Amino acid sequence: MAEPIREQILAAVKARAEGITVAAGYRETVLRVTRALEYLDQQNELPILIVLPANEENEKRYDELGDGLIDATMGVEVVLFAEGTSSVGLSTTIERLVADVEQALTTPDLRLGLTAIGVYDVQDTGRFSIEYIASADWLRGAAAVVYRIAYSYARGAP
Repeated sequence: MAEPIREQILAAVKARAEGITVAAGYRETVLRVTRALEYLDQQNELPILIVLPANEENEKRYDELGDGLIDATMGVEVVLFAEGTSSVGLSTTIERLVADVEQALTTPDLRLGLTAIGVYDVQDTGRFSIEYIASADWLRGAAAVVYRIAYSYARGAP
């Protein structure tokens, strides 16, 4: 049996994010992408991304008289862990990563490669948070961006 649509969407977001490298034309190279919640202070190499379902209201619209499809949305949160260097500040690195993530999720299409299951749009919700953490040895930060993924599916086939 196939994975649920929401799980396929999260896996597709992770796969797109794994392609973020300078060699592929992005501003930064992401060293690792995970679906597991982790702590910033336990990281040895940065930047990394964490892909999670967002704490966002999900919508569903039912077309009872038409084709029987359900139009739905789900929130996806991309958490970025990064650190600054003496040549590139932390805020610059985070802004570059945020731009890279949006580019990865919206090009070459807005379907995340999931046309067969009905993904039809990726939207930046405008929800963005950032936290800077400094110690005597380093300056690190965590940021989170929430995207809304729109998709449709047949009733009974989530």
